[in-house]
Amino acid sequence: MTLIPQLLLLLRRAGNLLTPEPTLRVDLRLAVSPAPSGTEISEAIDKCERQGWIISVRDDMTDELKWRITDAGRASLAERGL
Repeated sequence: MTLIPQLLLLLRRAGNLLTPEPTLRVDLRLAVSPAPSGTEISEAIDKCERQGWIISVRDDMTDELKWRITDAGRASLAERGL
């Protein structure tokens, strides 16, 4: 499975919970073979965000980014049959 669908699937599995970016990156490296590079993951996250498939929230205290899937992201997965 390619990187973007896997990214969306991981976030969908989290439901409405926010997934910290470091956790998302580790999970993607474990789920996709061969393991994607940091740059590939960043590009996939950026593309998904531009498409409106995912959104981020920055924690004011830790400055950590956390992600969740949007309804558009769920629709994208449905279009792919996932």
